[in-house]
Amino acid sequence: VLSITTPQSLPVMMMKMMKMTFSMMMMMMVVLLSSSFAEVSLATVPRDLSNFQNVWQCPSDVYIGRPRTIEQLQTLVKQAKHVRANGLGHSWNTQHFCPASAQSAAAAPEAEANTIFTSNGGGGKDSVNVQLRTISPKQIIVDEENLTVLVDAGVKTRDLLNYLSEFGDGSGYTLPAFSWFIDQTIGGAVATGTHGSSLEYGSFSSEKQLLGVEMVLANGTLVNLTPDTHPQLMRAARVSAGRLGVITKVKLRLVPEMRVRREMNDRLQSVMFNAINEGQRLWNEEGKLSPALNETQFLWWIQQGRVFHVQFERLEATRQDRSKAERAPMVIPQVPNPGPLILQSQGFSTFLDPAIRSVVSTSVAEARDSFITMTEPLYEMHRVNMYDQYEISVPFSTMGNCFNGLRDLLRRNIAISQSFFSPALVRFVSQEEGLLSQTEDGPRLYINIEDYLFYVQGRIINTGFKQVMAYFRSDERCAGSRLHWGKAGWPDAGCWDGAEEYPNTWCDFGCAAMALDPKNKFADSGAVFSWQGSNLESCCSAEHKYQHGPGCQCQAGGRRSDCPAAPGYTNR
Repeated sequence: VLSITTPQSLPVMMMKMMKMTFSMMMMMMVVLLSSSFAEVSLATVPRDLSNFQNVWQCPSDVYIGRPRTIEQLQTLVKQAKHVRANGLGHSWNTQHFCPASAQSAAAAPEAEANTIFTSNGGGGKDSVNVQLRTISPKQIIVDEENLTVLVDAGVKTRDLLNYLSEFGDGSGYTLPAFSWFIDQTIGGAVATGTHGSSLEYGSFSSEKQLLGVEMVLANGTLVNLTPDTHPQLMRAARVSAGRLGVITKVKLRLVPEMRVRREMNDRLQSVMFNAINEGQRLWNEEGKLSPALNETQFLWWIQQGRVFHVQFERLEATRQDRSKAERAPMVIPQVPNPGPLILQSQGFSTFLDPAIRSVVSTSVAEARDSFITMTEPLYEMHRVNMYDQYEISVPFSTMGNCFNGLRDLLRRNIAISQSFFSPALVRFVSQEEGLLSQTEDGPRLYINIEDYLFYVQGRIINTGFKQVMAYFRSDERCAGSRLHWGKAGWPDAGCWDGAEEYPNTWCDFGCAAMALDPKNKFADSGAVFSWQGSNLESCCSAEHKYQHGPGCQCQAGGRRSDCPAAPGYTNR
């Protein structure tokens, strides 16, 4: 069930390659031959503790736990000192991906005596990253009467969507809203507030989608949280980033599979800026959400000054009324490795344009196919060409000011735009009640950006990209910006202040953590979840709410005095 974290040896990697299809092997060979142009990798999760591209590794004293059953998982969690859960490794954030350990920044009180495994140092307490994909069989239970689905946390989101679309007598179901990237586990998607672009349904973690969570707590017990049974703890569990326990099942709302019209227009970037500015004006002056931003996405080719403007319209026809007998087959072009094209931004964009265009082009199809998601050929290209993915959210109240300032920055320094190879993805999400949901304080714009150049130039900092991140994180025009829980861009350990980032809810989440994990078993390796200076024991109510007032100030504490300047990180 457990093993030490070790890098994959070349023979093991070659054995894996032998098991691939011929086309995939040829793709890998092209990648390896073009390694002088771009750093590449072979994913090995859950066989070592790095992310899906074999970077962002956990410390060497962290063990891998591979439980086959929920009972084994409960035993493992109960007897370990530190635990974090992992699905498919789609993270660029070791602070949340890795458990606290002797080699990391966080520590916890003594745990129960360990009777299953020992540390690789021999005799010390252990830190374990549990792999939820090893639990088998995995279940998806559809309740057609109540339009809900109960799904094991280790199920891949892509598999869940495909299963629902073909469920039953052919009528089919889908989730109300889902993300572009669907090759993560559904448990990980919920834990990090993964989202599409919807001002009606929000993220996977919203109250309009997520109806319940089952998780293993620090003492090994299994608990079911719902808005009715544990209202405040459920608010905490909606976006928990692994800090409260190991999610084993989630209950989600369903809608009938339906036809959706997708319209894509290739436009100048001014169209996007005008829509964002109008969205800010409407929110600030009238308290209304702009209809033009609901189920709308912009793929922004920063280096070219243009956008793919993608809009969706849900049609009345569903498969239940027999208007469509089955899903239409989708022809997806194969995506070759870019090779030398990756050497410069414009060349890579030219290569990527037709592949992206084929995914977002105008059409009418069922929701599973119409709402844009990364295709499997595109995923394979992303999997082997190294990059780091960042995402920042900005409040509706400042999003226009923020983007206007960004446009000015790019105009003043044209070279910055050449730091971006792939299009930025701009989306919009409604307010949610999750304590650590990025939209707990109101609707937000999200911008997803990717850094390929760091790896292309031999792990040398992409200064233009970092300038943009510094702008988002420090300029007053972007006040209130937040980082995605599962992506890159997090400041160095001890340089992020939760009470400052989430002033309304940080200590409420602390109350939930104290109730469910009193010994900090699920502490992260970067000590992100800190409440030093907050009196949780005295200030948390029986309802797990923090009683702000004299003697009950909410403080994260523990902030270093030598933190680097914005964006606050030195590892990229």
